[in-house]
Amino acid sequence: MTRAHTNDCNGVSGPQAAGRGAGDGTAARRSASIRWKVGSTAGRRAFGVDSDTIALELRVVESEAGAWSGAVRVMGEGTDPKQLDERPIAVRWQPDAELGLLHIDADGFVRATIDTSNGTPRLLYARSGVLGELGLGGGRYEPEGTELDGAA
Repeated sequence: MTRAHTNDCNGVSGPQAAGRGAGDGTAARRSASIRWKVGSTAGRRAFGVDSDTIALELRVVESEAGAWSGAVRVMGEGTDPKQLDERPIAVRWQPDAELGLLHIDADGFVRATIDTSNGTPRLLYARSGVLGELGLGGGRYEPEGTELDGAA
């Protein structure tokens, strides 16, 4: 199966229309965002954001056409969010209704498992190489929040 071009019942979809969906006015069908706290020293060095409280958000968005995109932005307290990256990605979006979980595998962008059992999304696991690509050193960053829209 070619993941970048399949749109079947198990939630696989890909970048048929590169770059659409995260901010171009196209209606989104499903989306997920995960925010991590970043230390102020690391945030200033990597992103040029001068704030005591800095968060990095990774967001995957499906457009009406079924194409997925991933976007990264940095947010500092008292500053406007700054878009750092946006790219077409292939996403496997797998809800497990029996366990109340949502598994997201966005090809190298982010992998996450989110508990959806009580109606409020709660991040159980996330891993992303994007933080390193953006200049953050290796290690663990504390999740700050998770949001879901669409079918979970």
